[in-house]
Amino acid sequence: TTLLNSIATIDKVTSGHIFLENKDITKLKGNQLNKFRREELGFIFQDFNLIPDLNIYENLSIVCYNKSDVERKQLIHDTLLSVGLENYEARYSYEMSGGQIQRVAIARALLKNSKILLADEPTGNLNKEMSVEIFSLLKELSKEKLVIIVTHNDDLAQKYADRIIKFEDGVVISD
Repeated sequence: TTLLNSIATIDKVTSGHIFLENKDITKLKGNQLNKFRREELGFIFQDFNLIPDLNIYENLSIVCYNKSDVERKQLIHDTLLSVGLENYEARYSYEMSGGQIQRVAIARALLKNSKILLADEPTGNLNKEMSVEIFSLLKELSKEKLVIIVTHNDDLAQKYADRIIKFEDGVVISD
């Protein structure tokens, strides 16, 4: 989580540097930092971070603030379709399963159309079947963008990851 938060510039790096596409993101400030977060990264949070008083369409609309109503509606529809949630726009998160909510969180990250997708324990709150579905979806997405997943599920990591880096107490122990 600390690594992802550092890459996402949620946490400030206290030493060292993080380079993405030859850009030292640890030196970004102000508008550059906001632009980087807005345009370069999609983040899938472990706890979903959906607003419970908003339906799924309204939660996803927040990401599409700069689109016309017609564009927003089509984009949200297409994105929900891509994660297997067609026609879920009017539902609320409390009406959905954990796996469905996680798919909404993935859809929210996808709506940004970023180059990098960060996923913090995306299956931590899901059963085994839903976990496999989420990892399969993330694996498919990795064909088009960089997907970095933090997980404690070694079985899923072994099955779906192209590269596994293990950390212990903040130190790389294997790569």
